[in-house]
Amino acid sequence: MDEVRSIVSAAHALRKTHQLRVRQPLASLQVVSENDAALEPFADLIASEVNVKSVVFSSPENSGLGVRTELSLNPRAFAPSFRKLTSQLFKAQKSGEWEVVDGECRFASVELDGAPLVLTGDMFSVSTSVDAAEGQVADVLASGTFVVLDTELTPELEAEGYARDVVRAVQDERKNAGLHIADRIDLTLSVPADHVADVEAWRDMIAAETLALSVAVEAGDQLAGERRQALSEPVGGFERNYSRARPLTCPTRERTLLWRRFAACSCVMETLERQRA
Repeated sequence: MDEVRSIVSAAHALRKTHQLRVRQPLASLQVVSENDAALEPFADLIASEVNVKSVVFSSPENSGLGVRTELSLNPRAFAPSFRKLTSQLFKAQKSGEWEVVDGECRFASVELDGAPLVLTGDMFSVSTSVDAAEGQVADVLASGTFVVLDTELTPELEAEGYARDVVRAVQDERKNAGLHIADRIDLTLSVPADHVADVEAWRDMIAAETLALSVAVEAGDQLAGERRQALSEPVGGFERNYSRARPLTCPTRERTLLWRRFAACSCVMETLERQRA
């Protein structure tokens, strides 16, 4: 389970480094490990935590990915007796004539007092990198497992990401309005014209996640501004809403009308009734 947590943590770090918000779904995550079979039962959990459509496991031999291990030397930390061999150490470094075992770096071709020279501590450092393809980013775990995240965004993935941003914004407004977790709402969204299709495609998901009994979607920031003004002006005991007059109170239903404008879209929510499980 610790390895699963490390995989999720590494994937989130890749998202953060490459400015891919968690709410934006991605196509896939590849996990390359010597213990790939043991990790496969956790595929759904990893996919959910990382927000990817699929998680693929493979062994290093079958991954098709190139892995590079690089050695860096720190001559300033060398013992005085090592410094006269610095040039030989750099030559062995470039030719790959070294190996790291139990935290020590051994140079078989460089000898000191008749024995292979061994560097320890901060005399050296080793880094491992993955030759990921274009549209992919990778990271290597301390265990040797590495993860490869597909960062290509298709129009379908971008649409879902936008819809999830809308859900988050509406949920924030539910919280700000003090609505109960079981309150049902009527939801109207005013979004930029180029995002109307995104919201329409994910209308059912938005409704389910926000407990909306109805979802109306319209385009245009100007329309949203006009509605904001109308909502603030009571007319003869009624409040104008979407060019329709509705009573401010209703004896049979708890009713709350609120306005919120945010980056992704503008929304109007009206509490219909409280249905508690």
